[in-house]
Amino acid sequence: MSEDYDVVRLGRDPEHVSVPLREVFPWWFLGGAVAHLVLLLALAHLSLSGSGLVLWGVLIGTTIRDRRAIVRRLLAGDTPVTRVAITGPRWLDPTMTGALLAIGLGLSVLLGSLFASVGEPHAPPLVGGSLIALGVLVLGAIFLRAIRARARRRP
Repeated sequence: MSEDYDVVRLGRDPEHVSVPLREVFPWWFLGGAVAHLVLLLALAHLSLSGSGLVLWGVLIGTTIRDRRAIVRRLLAGDTPVTRVAITGPRWLDPTMTGALLAIGLGLSVLLGSLFASVGEPHAPPLVGGSLIALGVLVLGAIFLRAIRARARRRP
């Protein structure tokens, strides 16, 4: 992703800004959705639930909306529009993708084991719970790091 963003102002109102989708699209989240689908297909014999896939569509849509709002806010304040200002540090998206993939797969395993028919092979619920706990732990660490960074910036 380049540092020069292709942002077009449509008049003087900052609400009328055109931001190309490629500049704000969360590509790592799309990769997480594809990896989730591939893993569900590879482990199809375990009767996993596909309910965790819903998470990715909602996540991608809200991320695009939020990033476009960030661009509008930056342009309204005449602040330079950079990748870091829009998406955060480079490690954030891949780390969140890994954590959300663990949560999504954990939900699939947990729900698949809870609603599996008698006699069908399924993964133990402990595996699903462990994946969910790992993902929540990573997201919690990211959240605490953000709170700490925000507290350091305040005088």
